[in-house]
Amino acid sequence: MDEPESGDQNTTLTTSAPASLTESLTDARRELRLLFDNVTDYAILVLDAEGRYVDWNTGAERILGYSREEALGQPSALIFTPEDQANGIVQKELENARVNGSAEDERWHLRKDGSRFWASGVMTALFDRTGQHRGFAKLLRNLTERKQLEEALAWTREDLEARVTERTAELERANAALKRIDSDRRRLLRQIVSAQEQERSRIARELHDDMGQYVTALLLAIGNLSGLPGISTSTEGQAAVRNLRALAKEVAERVHRISFELRPTSLDDLGLHAALRNHVAAWTGWCGIPVQLEVIGMEEGHGTERDDGPGRLPAEIETTVYRILQEALTNIMRHADGTTRVQIVVQRSGRELRASVEDDGPGFDEEAALETPQPGQRRMGLLGMRERAELVGGSLTIESSPGAGTTVFLRIPLERDGP
Repeated sequence: MDEPESGDQNTTLTTSAPASLTESLTDARRELRLLFDNVTDYAILVLDAEGRYVDWNTGAERILGYSREEALGQPSALIFTPEDQANGIVQKELENARVNGSAEDERWHLRKDGSRFWASGVMTALFDRTGQHRGFAKLLRNLTERKQLEEALAWTREDLEARVTERTAELERANAALKRIDSDRRRLLRQIVSAQEQERSRIARELHDDMGQYVTALLLAIGNLSGLPGISTSTEGQAAVRNLRALAKEVAERVHRISFELRPTSLDDLGLHAALRNHVAAWTGWCGIPVQLEVIGMEEGHGTERDDGPGRLPAEIETTVYRILQEALTNIMRHADGTTRVQIVVQRSGRELRASVEDDGPGFDEEAALETPQPGQRRMGLLGMRERAELVGGSLTIESSPGAGTTVFLRIPLERDGP
């Protein structure tokens, strides 16, 4: 072959260019292979157009357990579980990648030793410059630890939810039991209070009737005694008779007071208004402190419901209000130092009854009073008042502070007008 002329440099470049390009492609392939083989965290799998492995990197060997030589020529189903193979997942993934360009999935895969691992993978279709399909490349990463963590978290969450559900059910059962117990306690307490009021009424009647008769007979006997010979003319005898008469009258007054405090007949016969009016008058006479009583929205006297307005309240509510206000006045009398006035307001409005007792006395620390451990102190009175209010669905609050007086507020819902 003739050698080219020395001046024909273009010919020389033309003949040397293919050698340089080949060397560059060789270097590129070498570097790509170096990268391919040194990636160990990812399995890089190359398949031909029929879905058989034609290349297999070091990462694939580490993750899947097959050497490159063992994997080459094997179908892509090699690393898929029997279930996925039976369900046609292998062919679906290849077809999806060929049609759409790529296919992503997360699923269980199979190692050479038969163990399974959870992997995230993407299958990419490979095309040449002419658009002809040449094969596939799959990138696979082992995410078993993440999957196990997710499953552990899911199990923990399910277990926690199950425990919460179980504890919630237990709490609901316990709460239902407590409600039943509280309902039974309230029912029994209402029965006790009712029986107590009935017994108070019986004793009050016996004191008023029987003891009244005895005291009356005693006064008559004393009157007769003063006319007996030897006594009527004796200064000492007449003085003794006067002392006996005064003592008998004092007994009569005390019997009347005890009977009145046990259960005033006006509460049953005339209603709350009359009973409160009578009690306030008696209380003022006992301790000398004036009381301003205002009753709004309640008629005084006999009868129940009337056509032109509300009548008597239910007996249980009338008794509750009377006892709470009676206890409030008793507390004022016990701690009356400095008290100069008392105001009581009872108002029936719509489906609610409100009452308040206000005094300008010395006041007290409510929290300290409720924490007082000694029985029989103010604490017992306050708790008893609140419990009575709660038995009829009401509430009782107290506002007081040392040196600022005390106000007791009572609210009772009325489910209906009248008893």
